[in-house]
Amino acid sequence: MEEITGENETVIVEETPTEPDALQEKVDELTKANNELIRERDKATESMKGHQRLAEERKLKLQKAEISQSKIDTLEKQMKVLIRMNADLVDRGDDEIETPKRRRSEEYLRELKTEVEKPMSQDPPEVQKALQLAEESGLDFDGSPELAHAYRLFAQGKYGEGLIATQVAVGDKTKTVEQKEESKEKVYTEEEEEEIARRVWERKGGNKTSMSKATGGSMTREQAFAKAAAGELSFDEQRKLGLI
Repeated sequence: MEEITGENETVIVEETPTEPDALQEKVDELTKANNELIRERDKATESMKGHQRLAEERKLKLQKAEISQSKIDTLEKQMKVLIRMNADLVDRGDDEIETPKRRRSEEYLRELKTEVEKPMSQDPPEVQKALQLAEESGLDFDGSPELAHAYRLFAQGKYGEGLIATQVAVGDKTKTVEQKEESKEKVYTEEEEEEIARRVWERKGGNKTSMSKATGGSMTREQAFAKAAAGELSFDEQRKLGLI
């Protein structure tokens, strides 16, 4: 808006928006609309991720349920075989028991073994190998935290990656067990402690009498060294007794 002043009157002239101002307004509107679309996209993406996580969790639960059901079915079949075997034995009389070339019990045992190996033979080779590794290392493939990642990979159909994750988990557990075994201190029996105490005392030139005298006749040299080894004697007491 521009004000023009003459000699006798003032005229106010209203200016129309210039082209750059109109373009800027359009840009602002488009920017605002774009930001709104970005926010909606982010919400949709987050919602999609949530649904994906739920789907994976349901898939894992279904996989665990299928494995559990497979184990239950195998146990039921084994029980049926055992029941038939017991019934066959109970139904026989003393005069009916014989020793054929092929014992009936071997047939039942072979049938039991077949029922165990049948579900495993249906799994991919990577799964069979992973189950074997887990069993050898004492891990439960369904519930061990060490194998949770491997289990998830198998559930997603990534058998190669699942086997590698299983090997890593089993290797870490084996290494941990070995380190614990190496870190264990040797535990001596009472006889070994007394023998060690006797040898140390003899090297120091001591004898049973002097030890009894030093301790007021309250303990033998073996007992003194055993107490020292157990941490029951202070530094001064050990030096007084000639142990150090």
